[in-house]
Amino acid sequence: MQFYQFILVVSIFACPLLIKSEITPVLINKFELPHPGFSTLLRTWTLNFTSWSLVISCFNPIPESKDYVYNVPNIGQQLTTEITPTLITNQIIWPNGIVAADQLVEYSMIVPSGFLLPSKNKGNLYFISDTNAIPLVPDDKSKWFYHDAEFKDMDGDGLIDIVTGRANVPFVGKPTTQLVWLKNPGNQTITGPWKLFYLLSNGGPDIQVQFARIDSLQVLFANSFFERKLQMFWSDLDPLWNDTTKLHVRHIDYEPLPYAYIQLTQDLNGDQRPDLLVTVNDEFNGSLVAYELPPSGDIRKGN
Repeated sequence: MQFYQFILVVSIFACPLLIKSEITPVLINKFELPHPGFSTLLRTWTLNFTSWSLVISCFNPIPESKDYVYNVPNIGQQLTTEITPTLITNQIIWPNGIVAADQLVEYSMIVPSGFLLPSKNKGNLYFISDTNAIPLVPDDKSKWFYHDAEFKDMDGDGLIDIVTGRANVPFVGKPTTQLVWLKNPGNQTITGPWKLFYLLSNGGPDIQVQFARIDSLQVLFANSFFERKLQMFWSDLDPLWNDTTKLHVRHIDYEPLPYAYIQLTQDLNGDQRPDLLVTVNDEFNGSLVAYELPPSGDIRKGN
């Protein structure tokens, strides 16, 4: 098995924001893992107190090979010691970025999975609370893969549901991308699968989804890598989002960029409005793009 170093660094800004500055990374620690991909900090219960764990997903591009999810518990106390990650699971194919699922069960996680490679392109959303990885998406025999999950009571029944984007990319032909939600069945313990409903059956997001409240309106920011779309959804019936006839979408940018990840962040330019940060993938020269929210008026129509 080939191992790669996982490096922990801190970036220090030498000058205040909005002034040209040089960022100097500082090495904190390093340890080896097989094919590390994504890392996430999650709240966990360790030794009778709440702490932060570093959870790392590792995926191997070789078909039929094993993939792994590792955990470094109580990472804050291990930054200057020799780190030995513990295995959470090796039963998930191509685990992507880990998502905290405290809204379902405290100290739990969702592992979205799957990607383009043969034998690794049939993914799911796996719920993990202890050691078992429970698939939540019904198996329709198609090869969908997932990168993110969001949480919201979509139909007003008092139970937290899951919203996600997904993609099916055939060897020949056009990709299909969808925005879907999974209805929480309300069982005392989390079991799968959950019933799936479509919000947008084609032309939806396939990477990231993020709910946000802008002024008095709740919106869902989402992006598609394969369809090259940056989208904002809202519902006329908010807080209910289960009626697709009342769901609307605005395309934030029409430039065909391969959007990778999005993050609604703090005010970047001093206009007292949050801004949308987006990473753009490129084989040679990726970029980080900031979008200003409309400075006044209705975010659904303003420029």
